[in-house]
Order: sequence, then structure tokens, then C-alpha cells
Amino acid sequence: MQLAKNLVVLVVVTCFVCALPQFALAQDKATPPELVSKVREAASVLSKSGEPGLADFDKKPGPWVWKDSYIFVLDCTKGMMAAHPMKAELIGKPLTALKGQQR
Repeated sequence: MQLAKNLVVLVVVTCFVCALPQFALAQDKATPPELVSKVREAASVLSKSGEPGLADFDKKPGPWVWKDSYIFVLDCTKGMMAAHPMKAELIGKPLTALKGQQR
């Protein structure tokens, strides 16, 4: 709950077909209902665990990376990337630094 109050978190689902085409070719595409379900599940996990739960969102082979999609977390209060399974170098970076980033 503390996370929900002090840390406004936006859970974003992103398809990384362009970023990792070798995986995309071998895997199925996530459906819109799957994406919605995963986002809800991620929001539930974050609301219960808070910041300690962010570590699971940084794991490439993990529960938040599936098929051709993954979930990353933005901290809207601090204006920074809170967790990212594919680009660890973005974690802690201000969102303004992400402008024009390639996938």
C-alpha cells in the first residue's frame, strides 16, 4: 500500500518484437486479453509487495517476460524507470533521458 501512496507506478506492457526478433520469430504473440491480465497481475503484485517486489520485474527470464512481450515499471512520482527486464541500464534513469531511445 505504501507504494501506491508514495510511489505512483505505471506498469507498462511493451512488445519487443523489434528489440529481440530472434525470440519473436520462435514465440507466439501475446493477445490483448493476455496483456491486460498480466498488467493487472503486475499491479496487484506491486500493490502488495511495494518496492521489494520490483526485483522480479528486472529478470529477463522471469514472470513478467513472456511470448513477445514484457512488463517494465515507471515511477511517475520520481519521473524515472523503476524496473526493466531487457535494459537494466535504464533503471534509475529519468524519463526525460528516454526520449528518442531505440527499442
